[in-house]
Formats: sequence, structure tokens, C-alpha cells
Amino acid sequence: PTLSEPLSDSDLLAAAAGETLVGLSAGLACRLVLLAATGAGALAGMSMGLGFGLVADPLTGVAQPTVARLFTFLAIAVAAALGLHRQAVLWLAASLEATPPGAYGSALDLGREVVLASLRSVGLAVRLAFPIVGAVTFGHVVLGLLGRTAPSLNLVSIGFSIAILAGGFALYLVAPQAAEIAARSAAEVLTVR
Repeated sequence: PTLSEPLSDSDLLAAAAGETLVGLSAGLACRLVLLAATGAGALAGMSMGLGFGLVADPLTGVAQPTVARLFTFLAIAVAAALGLHRQAVLWLAASLEATPPGAYGSALDLGREVVLASLRSVGLAVRLAFPIVGAVTFGHVVLGLLGRTAPSLNLVSIGFSIAILAGGFALYLVAPQAAEIAARSAAEVLTVR
């Protein structure tokens, strides 16, 4: 694109601030979608009863369940395998073409897109964790029915094991696809429109 030279230092600062805002917004939207995998893992880990074993995340300083760390690592690995880093560079080139440096876009539209990405992220986290939470809930329902039909059985002692087995099996089946869905959703945020 042809660039117009800034007339003054204030115009140059405004153009730099605008470009910074666009870049930060795109990075934040993409990061929010990848954090959906972390949220889904935390929700799944808590439902399985594995929320007590927390691991400190060195990047954020927040303690997270182990299942959340697993989902996060899987989503980032799949995102790298799908070429999300290349998609980010393509998005940057397209944004420079669509809105050259110094041209002002709508900050309201930019903010709206970030808010929509965060709402999609929450919905995605629930969708990714739903099969695991459903399997654990099904295991608890079966244990509850067994406890009502055969009250002499001591099912409290094996309830934790059943929750971990049901959740672990569902995690084994769902985790690769959930990581791929999260990575593809992050790539959709950076799709050139």
C-alpha cells in the first residue's frame, strides 16, 4: 500500500498507537481462544476430582489443574502443527493492506471483535469440556442408582475411582479432537477477511 507521510510527531504517535492497538487486539483475541482449551481442561479436571493437584504455570503464575495444562499443551502443539504462526504473519500482511499504517480504523469495531472472541472462547471451553463432564456425570448417576438398588454396597469408597476412570477414558477419546478444535478456532480468529 502507499503510505502517506505523517505531518507531525503527534500524527506519527497516533499511527503507532493505532497499529499497536490492532496488533494487541488480534493477539488477545487469538490468545483468548487458545485459553478456551485451558478452561475446558480445568473444568474437566475439576469434574473428575483432579482439581486438588495444581501445577504452577510459569508464564502466568497461576496454579492450574494438571488436565488444564495437558489441554493447553495439546492445543498449542496442534496450533503450531496447523501453522497458526504463519497464519498470524498472513493476517498482519493483510491488515497492512486493508488499513495502511496511519489510516484509522474503527476502535469500536475492533473492541467488538475482541469481545465476540472472548464470548466464543467461553462457549468453546464449555463445548470442549462437555464430553468429559458428561462421562463423569454419567458415572455418578450409575453409582447413585447402584447405591439405591443395593444399599449394602459401600460405593462411596469407589466413587472417586469411577469418576477418574470415566473422565480419564473420555479424556483419552476427546483430548486430541478438542485440541484440534481449539487450534482451528484460534486460526479462524486470524482468518483474512
